[in-house]
Amino acid sequence: LNNALSHFKEEEDALQLIQMNYRATRAAFSKGAFNAGLKYAKVARDLMRERIHQPWQNYRSLALGIYNLSCELEYLTGNYVNTKRAFEKINAECSENPVELLYS
Repeated sequence: LNNALSHFKEEEDALQLIQMNYRATRAAFSKGAFNAGLKYAKVARDLMRERIHQPWQNYRSLALGIYNLSCELEYLTGNYVNTKRAFEKINAECSENPVELLYS
């Protein structure tokens, strides 16, 4: 499905792909397949950044879930620079209400 990304132009289509990749990320994470999970997380993050208008405002819980899991997966796969980037993004987006991080 991700091989056909260029054919999905509408935001609604991109949102469905993001959700599918997020589900795949969680499934891979739960099975200990951290590299595979990270691959799906990166696709979800990229799609969110490139194809969704104001993702942190319009799809906050989805964005937070993707970035939280991405942060963990980056750490677990030894990508510490990317771990820091993901953590900084979460911090920047949640700086007004850090309590929400506890419930994501």
